[in-house]
This record gives sequence, structure tokens and C-alpha cells, in this order.
Amino acid sequence: MASATVKVKQGTRNASKKFRLVTSSRPSTRDYFVFQDSRRTPSLSLTLGRKGYFHEFTKRCIDIFYAVIFLIVGIPWLIVCGLLMQREAPGPYFYVQQRVGRNGKILTVYKLRSMPVDAEENGPQLTPLNGDKRCGPVGAFIRKAKIDELPQFWNVLKGEFSVVGPRPERPYFVEKFSEDYPNFNRRHEVKPGLTGLAQLNEKDSLNMNHKLKYDIFYVDHRSFGLDQLVLWQTSWYCFRLLFKGFHEVSNGDICNVDEVA
Repeated sequence: MASATVKVKQGTRNASKKFRLVTSSRPSTRDYFVFQDSRRTPSLSLTLGRKGYFHEFTKRCIDIFYAVIFLIVGIPWLIVCGLLMQREAPGPYFYVQQRVGRNGKILTVYKLRSMPVDAEENGPQLTPLNGDKRCGPVGAFIRKAKIDELPQFWNVLKGEFSVVGPRPERPYFVEKFSEDYPNFNRRHEVKPGLTGLAQLNEKDSLNMNHKLKYDIFYVDHRSFGLDQLVLWQTSWYCFRLLFKGFHEVSNGDICNVDEVA
């Protein structure tokens, strides 16, 4: 559940109040996001545009902006971390994967390598929430700081990815999860993203049932406002990494789908 401090005017005084963000169940072609105060009393509401040409155009402009910025800023990080990774585990600089994108299209994704070259000799594996034991110290840092994901801003620039959206899975896991979860392919109704609700709420990849709830929630409620909330929380998470130890930083729930669905 998201929290926000909002300045409200009470008479001639300005005051700050903390609210929680929930969604309204009012049927409409637009999403209504309602702020509740600590007593769970609806206090104010925001109407946010959803799913239209303007939304798609705005989202694409934001994607291009972030892609250009992060590709420029990320190059030094990729060079330094890539060289350190070469010392820890020699091998290719980048790791190439196939992922399933919008409408089931197979996409080629490049990641900065963070594991030894033989890490998947026993087959593909999902990454648990508490870290990947196959990574060394440098690889673990690259994973935790999300530096390995920086090359995927090239996919964003090409229009294959969006900055915000469900994280894409490999074809092997898509086939597997599609059989276990009837709604799994609904994730492919939108472009895959670099960050999303499931990642911010720290839903373990090994528990697809919980992760899928957040992905489907995003597909059904995607809007400019929700994207900005996810981007803000992601930026805040990355900012805190600069000043706290990796094990001290946690996102927590920014949106509890069991309460708002």
C-alpha cells in the first residue's frame, strides 16, 4: 500500500497529512485512486487517465526520455562492473537471453553478466528473493544494484520494452507457467518492463501466484499516475542504496492487491 505526504490547506494554515493509496471499485473507463487517512477514511481522490492513445503516447515519450538518460549515465557503470566481473569469473562481457514480450513476441535481451558462464549448465533457474547463490561478491553487487539490467534500456529505446510493466520471462518458463496459471499470458497484453509492481513489492520469482497478482493488477489498472508511482518508488529505492547497506534496504508493499482487487 503506497504512502504519501500531501500538503492540504486548513483554513489559513498549511498542514501535511499522510495518506495511503487505494483504488476505488467504481466502474468507469478511468481509474479512481482514493487517498485514505490513518483512520481509513476516504479523504481525497484523484482521477487518472487510463489506456488510450494519449496514455500510450505519453508512456512512449517517458520511455524514450529514461532510456536515453540511463544509457548515457550507465555506460561507465557497465564498463567498470564488467571489468570487475571479468576478474571474478572470466567469460563474455554480456549475457544474451530470449524473453517473451507483448503479444508473445520473442525478444533478444542483453544483460551484463553477473554469474559464471556455467551457472545454468543444469538448466534455467529462477532467482529467489534472498539472492542467487551462483553469484560471487561482484556479481551479487551487480544484481542487487540492478546494473545488469542497464543494457535493456536499449530494448526500451527500440520500443520492445517499457520502463514500467511486468518483467518478461524466458520462453521455457512461459510455457511452464501458462499450463499452471490460466491468466499468465495476460501479462503479454502490454509491453514488458524494467520495473513493476511485483518487483517493488518484492514478490519472489519462485512464488508465481503472488507475483502474477501484481502483474495482472497492473495490466488492468495501468495509467499515467500508476506508472509515476512505480517510477518514484524505484528511484527512491535506488537512491537509498547509495546511503545504506544492501541488506538494509527494502521496498515494502506499495500496493496490496488483496485489499484493492
